[in-house]
Amino acid sequence: MRRNLLVNVDDIGIYPQAVEPAIDAIADGIAASGSVMTVCSGSDHALAVLAARPDIPVGVHLTLTQDLASWQWAPLTSGASIQRDGLLAPIEQRDHLLVRARIDDVVAEFRAQIDKALDADVHLTHLDWHRTATTSTIKVILPGS
Repeated sequence: MRRNLLVNVDDIGIYPQAVEPAIDAIADGIAASGSVMTVCSGSDHALAVLAARPDIPVGVHLTLTQDLASWQWAPLTSGASIQRDGLLAPIEQRDHLLVRARIDDVVAEFRAQIDKALDADVHLTHLDWHRTATTSTIKVILPGS
């Protein structure tokens, strides 16, 4: 049986300095695609670069948590159930977040993250998850599953 490996560069936009190297890895064939985090400090730069590079397959790395408390990632919406003090929850609180998150807040936040990329004229090829793809996530996103 033949197997293929698809390499995706995720977390594009997490640091402004890492945007060009990530895009170069895709352009050079090291990776097949990338995913941008629209809530991070380097996202505006990443989106501007990606808008000028429609040849780069890129998606949105849907984000509900921040990796470190010191990073200060704010949601793009005001949904109270997905934030604390105006910031996304630290990854250590992911399970608690997924229990309290209201589906309408999650949908609105994900839609805002997608819209930010589309509004920047980035051609999106896919969506994926930032550290929330768990059984709990599926129950929040797809109630009854």
